[in-house]
Amino acid sequence: MHSDHAPYRRAVLCLLAFSVLALAAPAQKHRGKVPKVAAHPDGAYTRLELESGGVGFLYVPADVPKSPESLAAGAARPGLLVVLHGHGSTAKNMMRPPLANAHGDYMLAVQGGTPIAAEGREGFGWDGSGVATISDLVRYVLATHPVVDPKKVVLLGHSAGGTMVLEAYPAAPKLYAGLITIAAPRTPTSAHKNARVCVFLGTADPNFNGAPAVRNALGGKRRWKSGCLVVLQGAEHNHLPQLVHLILAIDWCLAGKAHGAEVEVSNQPLPEAAAPYRLLLVGYVGAADWDDPRDTKRKKEAAKKLAGTVARDCAKGAAFFPLEVLAHSDHAASSAAGGRIDSRGLEELDPKLGEAAAALEPGARSEVIDTPKGFAVIQRIPPAR
Repeated sequence: MHSDHAPYRRAVLCLLAFSVLALAAPAQKHRGKVPKVAAHPDGAYTRLELESGGVGFLYVPADVPKSPESLAAGAARPGLLVVLHGHGSTAKNMMRPPLANAHGDYMLAVQGGTPIAAEGREGFGWDGSGVATISDLVRYVLATHPVVDPKKVVLLGHSAGGTMVLEAYPAAPKLYAGLITIAAPRTPTSAHKNARVCVFLGTADPNFNGAPAVRNALGGKRRWKSGCLVVLQGAEHNHLPQLVHLILAIDWCLAGKAHGAEVEVSNQPLPEAAAPYRLLLVGYVGAADWDDPRDTKRKKEAAKKLAGTVARDCAKGAAFFPLEVLAHSDHAASSAAGGRIDSRGLEELDPKLGEAAAALEPGARSEVIDTPKGFAVIQRIPPAR
């Protein structure tokens, strides 16, 4: 009798084991095999060393949740910003704690595998092991910090690190939600057409010569659904974007729906105080104090239609408001600050704008407002995460 039931028991155990594996599968969807890592405190960071020799540094802001249990009810899980340095630099030099603090994310800086001694200092270059090192360290962080949302991993790289961003994505496309390159010598290709790709290029950087190729890749005949070129006026190769512009790029990568666009911004230092509103102001020929900064020769009806289209698209979730502000707004001062403006600035433009802003709830947007200077839409910025 015992032997008669043995096959049945084995079948039940197999079924249970299969069920457990099936339930566990979603948690591993974005992770793959988790590598072995030696972790050591290193000042404000944790040094991570792979068995293969790859090295990274993890930064965890003081005020972000450290475990799923510490999440407040309804709070969003933090993401993971993966930053890659340029040729001859180091992972620590590329680490940007203020960005991680401001966006409320963990930050992982990965180091190239080739030592380089240049200009009296030690740096590193990227070699063939870089792609595996990046993905292995990301998988380790996701596995050991389950509070981090695996759907919010954004790769950000400067110069040669930007090239590594583009190389890392095709090897593990499900691992990354968005890609940001800064002053990279390489252009996105068809291998990145399913990714959110934001390219920063400075007009004083020799790599700006690649801008036409970027435009063709992101917005040419084979237009991608999600590609963005941000032109930094006057920025040289080693000038990183202002914090507010990096935050907008990360938000755009993670937005549910977002239009691609080409945006021009000033790379001059911005005031640290964050204004509580964003303003879209679409001017037209004949509007008061409008000097046609884009040389559009836009007529009043065209301005009204554009403002209305942006407002409707934002309401439907089909546009990402800050990017639309930077792409279409004719108010230079607020556009240069990532679309931000305070209540005093709105009052100075038109008292109606100040009144409309004061009535908005956090995260809400106004209807299109007709002013002598053009058609305006205001958003009250949601509270920081």
